[in-house]
Amino acid sequence: MRRVALLIASCLLAAAWAQESKPTAKPAATGAKYWNTDQGKWSDSGMAGVHTMSVSGDPAKGPSVQYLKVDPGAAVGWHWHTPAETLMGDSGTLEVQMWKSENTVKITSGSYGKMPGHMIHKAKCISNEPCTLYLESSGIFDFHAVDDKGNELKPKSAKAEPKK
Repeated sequence: MRRVALLIASCLLAAAWAQESKPTAKPAATGAKYWNTDQGKWSDSGMAGVHTMSVSGDPAKGPSVQYLKVDPGAAVGWHWHTPAETLMGDSGTLEVQMWKSENTVKITSGSYGKMPGHMIHKAKCISNEPCTLYLESSGIFDFHAVDDKGNELKPKSAKAEPKK
């Protein structure tokens, strides 16, 4: 009798586990996101030689994914961002260096990099072709330039201060 009870309990547990482990299908349109570069328009980033396309989200309001194009030889000096930043290489070779480190990372086609927020770094497209990559930001994508000592540089205002 005990064996029969154990056998029945085992069968019931196996059936319950099999039912729970089955994936539930969702309609194709639910939560799916597909984007291709022909769906976007290049915008000037405000930095010479750096262009952006918005893939998802709004970088000025919260989490986002941007598609970047950095012209050959163009560089972005020392800076940091408040949120974490994830880079996924598409083409070209973008060289990224972290503050106080002699090591450089090369973001190329198929490569991935992630930096925590507030990490000072710089980047330069070192290939003969443009560097294209996806940049995912976990929050509002801000930009804080720093000098060669790590001190934040205040952005220049559009209007000059009146002389006293």
